[in-house]
Order: sequence, then structure tokens, then C-alpha cells
Amino acid sequence: MEIEEANKVFGAINLDDKVIDSIRKNKKVVAKLTNIIGFAGGKAEKTQGNLLYALSTKLPPSCESYTASFVEQIMNNNWTKVM
Repeated sequence: MEIEEANKVFGAINLDDKVIDSIRKNKKVVAKLTNIIGFAGGKAEKTQGNLLYALSTKLPPSCESYTASFVEQIMNNNWTKVM
């Protein structure tokens, strides 16, 4: 993913520039977070963006089938903080 494209995609969920820089260094996180942002509709508020980022880094592979459901819960503001 190009730097400008990453800034645009990850900026749409209101992540800080420092976080975006660190995300771009890890191809697995880039792929997972890009997929999650797609489920979220391409944009989110800052709190939702932080939760989506946390989901992309903390969700175990055995639970990936529930990603769409988790994203839906985040986007409906049913989850409001990272545990």
C-alpha cells in the first residue's frame, strides 16, 4: 500500500499520524485493518477508529470469522472502549 493511500484509508477512521506510521510497517496489520475498514464502510469516528485498530491487532486468528459482527457492534456504538 502506498504511503498516500495508507494515510487516506487509515486517516478516514481518525487514527493519529504516529499510529498510521507504525501500522504501515506491518503488512499483516495493514491487510487486516484495511479489511476491517471495508466492513465499517470506509470511515469512523475517532473512538470507533481506535477500536477498529485494536480489533485488527488483538483479534486471535481463531476468532476471525466473527470480525464482521465485531465491526458491526463497534459501528453501532455498542463497544465504547478497548478492554
